[in-house]
Amino acid sequence: MNYKKINLQLKNENLIDEKGLLCHSYKSYTSTSNKVIYMEMTRIGNDKKMPSFMLLSINDDKLNISYAGGFGGFKKYYASFKLSNLEYEDKFTADRIVDIYKFNVLNDQSEKLGDFFIIAIKHKEDAKKLVEAIIDYNK
Repeated sequence: MNYKKINLQLKNENLIDEKGLLCHSYKSYTSTSNKVIYMEMTRIGNDKKMPSFMLLSINDDKLNISYAGGFGGFKKYYASFKLSNLEYEDKFTADRIVDIYKFNVLNDQSEKLGDFFIIAIKHKEDAKKLVEAIIDYNK
């Protein structure tokens, strides 16, 4: 993935600010839990309407969600959340390789509407920086 090219595309679309924070996320992930006698499967994921492979970026007070191509490039804008409507809940690791960040999605009256997951399989450091920026914004 050419992050410089993606960053430039997002700047042209006004979807990223000068900090250049962006990461890729998957819509869902099925983790496995090995037990002595059986194997348990757990599905972790976002709403069915979300793109299956997302490009997340921050511009001003919004987390922008875009469709990402098969090789991670920007395709088109999808939606956004106000950063103030994302409440960090937890981070966990699935199958020892996938970092999953869980957020509560709130409305303007601080009522919970649902969950949003940032699911990072590759470039985990970029996802961590983006999550830290969201947490810092809401302090």
